Amino acid sequence: MNLLPMQYYLEVVKEKSISRAAARLHITQQTLSAHIAALEKELGCTLFRRKPDFALTYAGRVFYEYARRFDSLYRSMRQEFDDISGNEADELSVGVAPTRGRFLLPPILSAFRKLRPNIRIRMVETTNSDLVSRLLNGGIDLIFASFNEEHPLIASKKIFEEEMRLLIPESLLTAKDRRRIKNGDFAPLADCPFLMMNRQEDISGVIGNAFFDRYGLVPKIAVASGNMETILDLCLAGEGACFCSKELAAKIFGGRDDSHLLQIPLGESFSIRAAWLKTPYIRKALLDFVEVCETTAP
Repeated sequence: MNLLPMQYYLEVVKEKSISRAAARLHITQQTLSAHIAALEKELGCTLFRRKPDFALTYAGRVFYEYARRFDSLYRSMRQEFDDISGNEADELSVGVAPTRGRFLLPPILSAFRKLRPNIRIRMVETTNSDLVSRLLNGGIDLIFASFNEEHPLIASKKIFEEEMRLLIPESLLTAKDRRRIKNGDFAPLADCPFLMMNRQEDISGVIGNAFFDRYGLVPKIAVASGNMETILDLCLAGEGACFCSKELAAKIFGGRDDSHLLQIPLGESFSIRAAWLKTPYIRKALLDFVEVCETTAP
């Protein structure tokens, strides 16, 4: 079953470059070019143009959709026969946002390791939007993310719910300001320093920006960071206000005194779902992992 030229083509499309795809595939550029040329000769069509910029032709776009479906079907077949023969794959790739993985995964991985000790877990830690993108591209077996549960290509199960809050050090507010904020008047926050994630697609950033728009605030950003643990530590130290889920804050604070923080529920929550691609066959190991998630997640 030689689907190699098709798989090579998918890698070229992904990288938008023959040279980069060859490097990722650990073959020479000449070898990869020869495979693509043979594929184009067999189909009688040019699949992409390299200049001035890489671009798929109409034939290339049509072939890409067929190649993607064939590749998915082939992978499903191999997984099913691995399960039938007992020769299961020895690795499961799991994606999660870095900070969320800290409180979500330890009990899940511990329970799964007891059930399937011979399977190695490869962690991928990145942003929520990148996790969904990598799942759709076949780069991860399963992710924990917040997304539209009706996605046509993704199967998922809700694992837990996170409630968003605005955390404000009381030292940054007068007693009168604190009373106004507790009553739903957020005008005093116009002069408050904020600690924000520097990725706009981060859930806390999305909810925070929606909050600013709703109340007509132009925030004074004191610190922007890619690490929620840093944000929360700075908030705890009184350096600024931030947006974070109640569950995540409780885990990161780890019993430290947070009584000096004004914690305002925003009336918004979001579900974290375990998600995987809809394919003709789902690996038994992946289904076992999902079952462990349902019974073990906090």
